[in-house]
Amino acid sequence: MTKKPAFWVILAVLSAVSAALSWQYFTRAFPLLSIDIGMDRQAALASARMLASDRQIGPADFRDAASFSIDETVQTFVELEGGGKPAFATLVSDRVFAPYKWRVRHFKELEKHEATFTLRARWNTKRIRRETSRRRGWRGADGRSGARHR
Repeated sequence: MTKKPAFWVILAVLSAVSAALSWQYFTRAFPLLSIDIGMDRQAALASARMLASDRQIGPADFRDAASFSIDETVQTFVELEGGGKPAFATLVSDRVFAPYKWRVRHFKELEKHEATFTLRARWNTKRIRRETSRRRGWRGADGRSGARHR
């Protein structure tokens, strides 16, 4: 079967059509979102260190870890129920919502006491989560407590 020229002609035509369709519809299938991230990993770590020392949060001799993430739940909801990918892009570009965030964790090995800082990548708003053996709570950047007990 693979020695017949008709097979190779059909395969070449299908490949060319597939390549042309991929070229035309790639951005629709995989939209690229250009975001302006105003904070890199080093800035997120430095900001969390500054907050920890200013507010005396977390362990004294800590190690830190940082991760960058997106709020996929909101993105999925807006894309499926709120107007599609253009609506999500408008939501982000209009600065109504900041789905991109840095999460910095200060911890000490084998200790329960730790602190997790959530830093919004665009507007420099901060949310701080303290964890101890007795209590877990959230504090806003202004220091007001919204503590939840679990």
